[in-house]
Amino acid sequence: MRVADMIMIKLIKNIVCLVLTVMMLSACAKDRVQQVEVPTPQKPQYARQLGEGEQALVKLEMDQWPDLSPLLNQSNRIALDKAYKRSLAWYAAPSARTHFPVQGITHDQAQASVFAMLSMISPLDINTIKQQFDLYQSVGWDNRGTVLFTGYYSPIFNASNTRTEQFKYPLYRRPKDLVSDPISGKVMGRKLADGSFQPYYTRQQIDANNILSGNELVWLADPFDVYLIHIQGSAKLQMTDGSILYVGYAGTNGHPYHSVAKQLVADGLLDENSVNLPAIENYFSKNPQDLAPRLAQNPRYVFFQPYEPDSWPSGSMGFQVTPMVTLATDKSIFPRGAVTLIHVPMTGIDGKLRSQLRLMADQDTGGAIRAPGRSDIYYGVGQVARMQAGYQLAEGQLYYFFLKPQYVSQWMARMGMPLQ
Repeated sequence: MRVADMIMIKLIKNIVCLVLTVMMLSACAKDRVQQVEVPTPQKPQYARQLGEGEQALVKLEMDQWPDLSPLLNQSNRIALDKAYKRSLAWYAAPSARTHFPVQGITHDQAQASVFAMLSMISPLDINTIKQQFDLYQSVGWDNRGTVLFTGYYSPIFNASNTRTEQFKYPLYRRPKDLVSDPISGKVMGRKLADGSFQPYYTRQQIDANNILSGNELVWLADPFDVYLIHIQGSAKLQMTDGSILYVGYAGTNGHPYHSVAKQLVADGLLDENSVNLPAIENYFSKNPQDLAPRLAQNPRYVFFQPYEPDSWPSGSMGFQVTPMVTLATDKSIFPRGAVTLIHVPMTGIDGKLRSQLRLMADQDTGGAIRAPGRSDIYYGVGQVARMQAGYQLAEGQLYYFFLKPQYVSQWMARMGMPLQ
């Protein structure tokens, strides 16, 4: 055999060995890839409560601020003006001081911050805002600032002052034996003869035993309408006698809120990624017999009272809420009445979600809004607001503007208020 042939044969053998080696290594690598465990994405826990020592707000450095320039295009300056003046009216009440400090923010700092922002929004003075304000962000459910934003609204329904065959589902007035702390508003319960308090009746006890008979405010035609008013907190009622009655929140029985939507998700009846008001309404329209048992699992009961048109709908602070401006948050961890900024997709009148950066006002709360990872946007009154609120389900960020401490006394002086 020639030397050249021997070299060629050896070269071919080497190539074959190399190919086989590469194939074996590839197979091994493939096995190793298949054996690697891909971590399961963490399921959002929007209702996660703060742990011991945790803060709901964290102050941001200037380079962490979002770009504020889109605020120049925010068109509802008149609505903002009304909302901030309502917050200032609330701060002026002596009882407002009992709710501070919160997250290190004093009453004077929160009050002066609203007054200062009110002075800077027409026209919007971004440079002065950056100079005089600190920006705080909610830690969210994940300590990364992720907040779930839902929506609420004020429905319009037909109702009757008396029970009839058509109108037989009541809204109740606040019971006279229901006692709340006069300062904090916390429900104490029923006061007994010895001066002690007993927890007030649960929803199931009220509905099953007709405990509040004679305390009905109005009657509605559909139990789902009653459920919606309990969730939304207010309603405009077209009475059978032709009059209009505005009803709103008058307190609760003090029991915790258990979400019907969460029940339906837990039982596999609704998709947790797309649960919203239309989905809930569609489910109960097909399964009306399931509404009462679901509601019985929620021990909280809401009571109502009439309101004058110019003060309706009223939020938890006792002042009228403002469409597309009022925000509901957990008032045990966030300062009442404060200037907020949200960055989140919001529902347009076409039902589509579009990213928004908007100044808002923290002026309300809700039964399901009980954590740093939850917030509720008030959309207004009627069917369009119902659609917008119903489809509002998106993650975003929640911020708070508070004056830097060195500017508080300056703005309090402009208000004619002494620093306390």
